[in-house]
Amino acid sequence: MAAGIITALVLFGVLCKKKNVDAFCFDIFFKIGMLAIVGGLISARLFQMLYNLIKTGKVGEGITFMGGFVGGVVVFFTMFFIIYKMQNNEKRSLMKSNLKIVVSTAIPCVTIGHCLGRIGCFLAGCCYGKPTNAWYGVNFVEGISKKTGEWIYFGYDRIPTQLFEALFLLVIFVTTLVLVLKKDGFAPILVYAYGYSVFRFVLEFFRGDESRAVVGVLSPSQWQSIILFLAAVIVTVVLVKIKLYETKPLNAKNSQMKISSETNAVAEENFDD
Repeated sequence: MAAGIITALVLFGVLCKKKNVDAFCFDIFFKIGMLAIVGGLISARLFQMLYNLIKTGKVGEGITFMGGFVGGVVVFFTMFFIIYKMQNNEKRSLMKSNLKIVVSTAIPCVTIGHCLGRIGCFLAGCCYGKPTNAWYGVNFVEGISKKTGEWIYFGYDRIPTQLFEALFLLVIFVTTLVLVLKKDGFAPILVYAYGYSVFRFVLEFFRGDESRAVVGVLSPSQWQSIILFLAAVIVTVVLVKIKLYETKPLNAKNSQMKISSETNAVAEENFDD
């Protein structure tokens, strides 16, 4: 997790420099990002405590990424609006103009941080999958013997869902990084939202760690994945409508110019006659 956070922050600084983010805005957004990380870690723990209470009636241990992601996003935009209101009109304009670039730039940073975090999950032996006889199965540690203090293994292999997720996140990271470097826009955000929400929803069916909570017929992470997917759909619809609105006046203007041109041509022809 530490390696993931450090890598994400360093990459964020490099990408912001390449995207020519204003120095004042970078300083503000970097500090907001640090607060979002802290808020995300706290949120990740609180969400996991809630899941544990639902499952076992005890707060238990652990953290959850989806809970941390929700908390991090809430802290980020809350702090953004608070600081935004404190600035003069010039700085507000700078913050507003750089927001889309910064958020898009943050996507590959979050993704690579999450990728490294999942490798940490694999090394720690948490977030594993269901039992399997496949060649890629891994025998994870179940716990520590209270009598001898030795590691106790399950005695059978499980699906290393952490590594499958890390591999998928690496693909998303490369894709969003290319999009960020090529152009500005919402494409990296939508690629991440659609891609990860669908993948995580499916992956949850293969998770097998006993601490998994269930709300209805789905896990909390699956419900959150549905919300993330629907949010991406709403953003897509809004962007399409904005694009149509922007092109409509242009098309109308072109049609009017075409009609005017044809009218002038007819008038000139009649004048010549």
